[in-house]
Amino acid sequence: MSKVCKKHQENPAIIYSKCIGCEIEMLQQLIKEKEQLLKWFRERQDNWVSVKDRLPEQEGYYLTYTQQAGIFTTRFIGGEVRAFTDMLGFAAYPGITHWMPLPEPPKEAEQE
Repeated sequence: MSKVCKKHQENPAIIYSKCIGCEIEMLQQLIKEKEQLLKWFRERQDNWVSVKDRLPEQEGYYLTYTQQAGIFTTRFIGGEVRAFTDMLGFAAYPGITHWMPLPEPPKEAEQE
């Protein structure tokens, strides 16, 4: 039989063997995080740097943009390679037109 967490025992609802109250709370948190990310993107739309203008000065992870794939996170490798790659640094991504530094983590996440 499905379990209901202690927090939601007074008004239990079960779906897919999980407490629906916990599922709803998780979804609400995801929506909140996505809204914060969207707000951050809107505030920084002008912070995109064209790869034609310059590449990052430091190796690390960056938000990048291609017309085909949209916005995604890549790793920038400096030195002689100077390329945006997958997160492990293996495959180079073609077609990246713009980049920007990653945002700082949410203040709530820093306190946990």
